[in-house]
Amino acid sequence: MNTEKQGQTRSNTLGAVISYLSPMGWSYFITGVQQPQRQKCNETVMLQNFPVCRKGFEENMQKVDPNQWCNLTEFIMYYESFSKCTEGKALGNGCFWPNSLAEEFITGIHKHFFSNCTSDKVTWEDPPDAILTSLILIPVCLMAAMIFLVVWFSKRGDVFG
Repeated sequence: MNTEKQGQTRSNTLGAVISYLSPMGWSYFITGVQQPQRQKCNETVMLQNFPVCRKGFEENMQKVDPNQWCNLTEFIMYYESFSKCTEGKALGNGCFWPNSLAEEFITGIHKHFFSNCTSDKVTWEDPPDAILTSLILIPVCLMAAMIFLVVWFSKRGDVFG
């Protein structure tokens, strides 16, 4: 009878804990921090707010010489500010960041400012024949000399005792 009572008490306690945790979710139970309700992503408002970020970035980029637009060290602070702005606008509207719409917007900025910043492809060429021949023959000759020395010293047992 006593164990039956303990079982009921445990069951009631477990029910109380579950009902207590349900509105807050298991993340509260694990982390001790109540997670705010995630609002639904409002893509329309997010896209309407992105031009504010574009305008700020364009104003900042006017301070940079256009010949330096491909030099990341010249505008990295402005780009970081732009990136944080788009992230804030996305998260503020309940959207993940980056998302496909934000990516599309950022790609448009890249096309506008950085379209001429493609890196030149390096084309490898063979060295001149004289250098190439020496680079091949020197290791071959060294290897032949080492083989000769090993064979010569192995035949002369008196050198090493």
